[in-house]
Amino acid sequence: MHQQLKQYFFSFKSSQACGYLYILMLVWILSACSGTPKVNLEPKVQWLSESPSNPDPEVEKFLKLAKNAFARQRLTTPYNDNSYLWYSLVLARDPYNIDAQHGISDIVEQYLTWALETFEADNLARSLDYIAKAKSVDETHPSISSLEANIVNRSSIRETNFIINQKQLSLREDSVKVRMQEIAEEIDRRNADIVIQAQNDSEGRWIYKHLNSYSVDRIRATFEISGSPQVILHY
Repeated sequence: MHQQLKQYFFSFKSSQACGYLYILMLVWILSACSGTPKVNLEPKVQWLSESPSNPDPEVEKFLKLAKNAFARQRLTTPYNDNSYLWYSLVLARDPYNIDAQHGISDIVEQYLTWALETFEADNLARSLDYIAKAKSVDETHPSISSLEANIVNRSSIRETNFIINQKQLSLREDSVKVRMQEIAEEIDRRNADIVIQAQNDSEGRWIYKHLNSYSVDRIRATFEISGSPQVILHY
């Protein structure tokens, strides 16, 4: 009896082991045939598509009015139809509107251009008025302070002109040398920079040479071609 149970136990164990082995082989075969599924470890990236925003019809209208006013040089006047007004209305509805921001900058730059042009035309008061208008549009614009300082500095420079007789200069007469001595003394007295105007380089060099011969210090000069010879003092 004991021997029969022992044989039964071993036969059961053998059959159980064969069953396990069979199952393992079956799993291996199925895996080899189908392939092990790959696991994608890369994080999924979800791109956010930019949905087209619906343009504000009021903003579009104001931008169009602003550009038309700028083209007609209506920068800040008249009060009810000017480029600055329309761009300001755009920014009131859309504070980050790029077109309006650029438009405001264009207005400032235009005023500064006029300021420089009128200053070059010897109209200092008009030039400063344009700078004031540029400030009223955007006082933080970086170009305003530099141009204003330049104009104020240049407007404080005084200028004196000394005309030279062309015929006497061409003949290198002694009277021209006397004139050179007078000019050189004035240059020294005012510690001035000068602009030499002459009809050619040879005459300009002659003037500069004789001015230096009568001056205590070496003269600071620039040269310009002109049909009317003269020496311009800036001090």
